[in-house]
Amino acid sequence: MTDRRFIREIWRRLGAVSLLSPLILGLVLPLLASPVPAVAQTDEREPRLIEVINRARAERNRGPLRYEPRLTQIARQMAQAIYQGQKLDSLTSGLETLLKTKGYPYALYGGRYAINSDSAEKMVGDWLEEGGQQSILINPAASEIGVAYLNSEGSLVPDIAPSIWAVVIAAPARPAAADWAQEVLKLVNQFRASYELPPLKLNAFLNRAAMAQSRDMLARDFFSHTNPDNIGPGERATKAGYKWSLVLENIAAGQPTPRDAVNAWIASKEGPREAMLNPEVTELGIGYVFAPFDPGRITSLHYWSMTLGKPKAP
Repeated sequence: MTDRRFIREIWRRLGAVSLLSPLILGLVLPLLASPVPAVAQTDEREPRLIEVINRARAERNRGPLRYEPRLTQIARQMAQAIYQGQKLDSLTSGLETLLKTKGYPYALYGGRYAINSDSAEKMVGDWLEEGGQQSILINPAASEIGVAYLNSEGSLVPDIAPSIWAVVIAAPARPAAADWAQEVLKLVNQFRASYELPPLKLNAFLNRAAMAQSRDMLARDFFSHTNPDNIGPGERATKAGYKWSLVLENIAAGQPTPRDAVNAWIASKEGPREAMLNPEVTELGIGYVFAPFDPGRITSLHYWSMTLGKPKAP
């Protein structure tokens, strides 16, 4: 039964939130063990498969995927696990753990694996037919790839087809540009100007309050204006040294750029949009934390806070 074929695709993107409801993405994932490995070698079929995948992407106006060594190492571990007879479902759940183990911070990841005797063209065609427009192979946000081929000769898996393939595709997570605070300020003031409202100016005390909120959300794994100690925006501003008559706060998680965060607030139907358009506030502070290996239940990588205020009259 050497013509028996298995194909499987999995992929995941980190989400983003900008309101009060938390994004829960926590998973308990097993490591892939690889005792008594088969001989892993770089095979000329591996770059050939990358070429075929990139051709399919070009046909759909997608940018090419770049070879990435860590993703290749993970693909090799997956192929070895298949060779040794590990269940395919455990490979699916173990991919995220392998990415973290290899030190690869991801914004999006996915994988394909197959046991068959097909050509690269036939295999990619089948994968695309199965995955359709949602296939990780042609995801426009994906940018890097690792590929592994392993001959199944010597495997103790009954009736295994001659070729084992594993593909890992991902987009690395990166922090916002260094000028993120000035960019948020510019975008907020542009939004206010469209409603003929005066610009806001940065305030060091409000910066301190906003940064404390972003750091606290990451450290204590929550997404709310009120922290686990029941401290809210006003108390944070006071603790930061800001004497205020009005304090408002926007928070967001998961948006990789200042524009994404501000656009999420603008798109909201409730508090965040109204806070930025409040005619009484005159100052703001901005906090941002990037956590490439976010350990919590809320694994959003990017944590944004904006504290808007009107100072207390002398």
